[in-house]
Amino acid sequence: MSKKPPPKKAPPPGLSEEDPVKDLKKFCDAYIKLCDKNNVQPCQSVVKKFKGEIQAYNDGERIDPPNFPIIVPEPMDFASVRMMTDCLHDYRWLHQLSFWKAKVGDDGLMVIAEFLQKDKRLKTLELLNNNIGVRGCNYLGKVLTQNDTLVNLILDHNDIGDEGVAMLGDGLKWNSTVAYLSMQYCNIGAAGGEAIAKYIIRSSSVQELYLKGNSIGTLGVIAISQALAKNTTLTKLDLSDNTFGIDIEAIEALRDGIESNESLTWLDLHLNSMVPTGAAMLLEVLKNKPTILEFRIYERTSEALFRDVIDTVNTNIKSSKKKGGKKGSKSKK
Repeated sequence: MSKKPPPKKAPPPGLSEEDPVKDLKKFCDAYIKLCDKNNVQPCQSVVKKFKGEIQAYNDGERIDPPNFPIIVPEPMDFASVRMMTDCLHDYRWLHQLSFWKAKVGDDGLMVIAEFLQKDKRLKTLELLNNNIGVRGCNYLGKVLTQNDTLVNLILDHNDIGDEGVAMLGDGLKWNSTVAYLSMQYCNIGAAGGEAIAKYIIRSSSVQELYLKGNSIGTLGVIAISQALAKNTTLTKLDLSDNTFGIDIEAIEALRDGIESNESLTWLDLHLNSMVPTGAAMLLEVLKNKPTILEFRIYERTSEALFRDVIDTVNTNIKSSKKKGGKKGSKSKK
């Protein structure tokens, strides 16, 4: 006597069993058909992912709504980006769109910006190493004044430069939802650091800002530090590898900014060669800021100072845990 196949798990309330397959298949078929019509090669990685998800639902391996990011890891020109975004308008499960070394360029970003202008679902946009420059930042900055759903924006390894970051920041100052911004290795200099201070730290809603691998330098860091002193939203700031550590004026400004700031809990200054005097200055302010729970400096600065920083951070963490425990505990009668 043959065994009966195990019953499929019931879908979550409000989600009919055929809905995910229908939506996934609708996008996949429409995307392939539109590409064929326009003699454009569809992104094979995306097509393969969607077909795999359809099969997983058909085999009973998936019951929850689709929650995977759409990742494009291969080159796409202007037309290819247009075909994909045109079909994504009707895909209701969209939440993350990632282009990894896809070389979309400024023209491709123009298409993505047009998509963002109408889209109300996308939470994360990732554009890693995509040949994006000033013109692309201009498109993106303008659309960020209108978009109210995007939360995470990652632009690492693009030649944004000072002018590009100023255009992007000019849009971000009007945006209330982008909380995570990463512009690592984006060829940002001192003028770009001043633009970041003026538009992003002083005026935007960004809570986590990652700027590793730029050349912000002394003047840029001074501007950022002065803005930091008046900021109330930023919790994480990455200034690692930004060529400013040996200038005591920059360290003094950073010390004053940290001292006046009440929201920062995480600061990365790694890979900035720092004189012991500067490191000691930051260590003193760190001891008076128990809210800072993560703090990194270059280990080559001074072995003793480096250990002191680690010990101070560990003390801050223990103090934070004790306060949290006391806050949540109830006194016995």
